[in-house]
Amino acid sequence: MSSNNGKRLRDQIDDAELSDEEDEVLFGRQVNGATFFSGLLTIKHDNPSECQICLEDNDEFSTPAWARLGVFFGNNINLVSLDLMRCWFEAEDLRVLMEGLKRSISLRKLCLSHNEDIGGAEGMTVVASYVDGNNQLERLILTETGLKEEGLSKLVPALNRSSIQHLYLGSILQRRIRVLK
Repeated sequence: MSSNNGKRLRDQIDDAELSDEEDEVLFGRQVNGATFFSGLLTIKHDNPSECQICLEDNDEFSTPAWARLGVFFGNNINLVSLDLMRCWFEAEDLRVLMEGLKRSISLRKLCLSHNEDIGGAEGMTVVASYVDGNNQLERLILTETGLKEEGLSKLVPALNRSSIQHLYLGSILQRRIRVLK
């Protein structure tokens, strides 16, 4: 899917206030569907008790579902920590998710670890577009993302224009970064 199509898709989902029933259809294929969906509703409706979200092993979401989650996360003013581990993002999925997250005024920690296909230039360009100029995010965790030199080269300029204080890349890359300082 092209970037323009992804933006149109995100805008359509963003602009349409989906009912809880429509969201249940969109996310209905999940394991433990009822439990998952009730948790998702607390995020959608900005429940103050949900300030940390951990979403692991979600490889069945469609691009529209990731876009919708991005809107939920971005609109949630209580969300401070988001862990998205082993979600097996396609580039377009990550792009629409990050577009929604750009609205967040509260997110301080983002963990994308164990998403091994996002470490190249395309994936890190998407992450960089979220990080660039972000004044809230303090921690970014990118361990086990398959981070490559071309991905890092896309990310570093954005990091310089962000509020990130802690960057986790993994033990081998951390040692290499220290040498570069």
